[in-house]
This record gives sequence, structure tokens and C-alpha cells, in this order.
Amino acid sequence: MKVASELKRRLMKAVLRNRASGLLLSGGLDSAILASISPNLKAITVRLADYGEDKRYAASVVRLLNIEAHQKSVDIDEAIEAIPEVIKVLATQVYEQSPFLLLQDIPGGNWRYSST
Repeated sequence: MKVASELKRRLMKAVLRNRASGLLLSGGLDSAILASISPNLKAITVRLADYGEDKRYAASVVRLLNIEAHQKSVDIDEAIEAIPEVIKVLATQVYEQSPFLLLQDIPGGNWRYSST
């Protein structure tokens, strides 16, 4: 149990140090844990249209934690076109700090609220 409590302590410290308004939420274990210990955040799920299970798993986490959620479904062409901007954001905001990011840093806008 000492390892679990130390891990939780370090994660809480990282969350407090890297306050942000959004978290990239895949619905997997790592993003779900961060969402559960992060106060007042917005969940952001981006997925390729017609691929993957992120939408379903992220929706389960959103319902369980009762957090605000946004999702974006992109096609292959949109994803390829966004690569340079995504690399730029990852290199400056997310990669150097944490999986947290600011909503205004997301390229493309057009986010829609989703409760599912």
C-alpha cells in the first residue's frame, strides 16, 4: 500500500503544479485516473471517425465523474492536415508539462458539448 499512496501523492502534486482547463481523455486508465483527481476540468476526446473505442470509454468516465466533456471526431484528411499544429502544441504545452492543456490551445475549434 505504500507504493499506491506515494503514487497518489505524486500524481496530486503534479495535478496541482500543472493546473489546466482541459485534459485529453481517452477513457483509458491513465487519463481516467488523472480526471478523477483533477478538480474542475473539461474532458476532451479526439478520435478518428469510424475508428477506435475512445468515445465509448471516455463517455463512461465522463458519466462516472460527472465532468464536462467535449469531443471532436476528425476524418483522415483533417488529422493529417492538423499534424504540424499538433506537434507544435505538444512540443510547447503538453509534452513539457503534462497531459493537461488549455482549451484555447486546441487547433480547429468547433468543439461540441457531449454528455455521452
